Amino acid sequence: MVFRYDSPVGTFTIHPVGSGQFELQIDNAFVASYRSPEAAALDVSLHATSWNEWDLYPGLVAPQSLFEWERRRVHRSLIPPERTKHSFFESVLGL
Repeated sequence: MVFRYDSPVGTFTIHPVGSGQFELQIDNAFVASYRSPEAAALDVSLHATSWNEWDLYPGLVAPQSLFEWERRRVHRSLIPPERTKHSFFESVLGL
């Protein structure tokens, strides 16, 4: 299941990345990894994502509950193999 929230500063998505981990993205850019989609949604609502363009504007409101995020089903074969932050930066920065 992929969760999506259209905020005033961009589109947040939470999706599984394997091994029980979930990734929070903003406009398809990696923000952070979480053990649950609920934890990611809570960080978005608390402006505690480590993405300054969102975190520094606490007046922008986001839902605390995933029930208020848009949901999309994802076929299991589309879930990528486990990815670490190191391999993410390798792929982006060509390290």
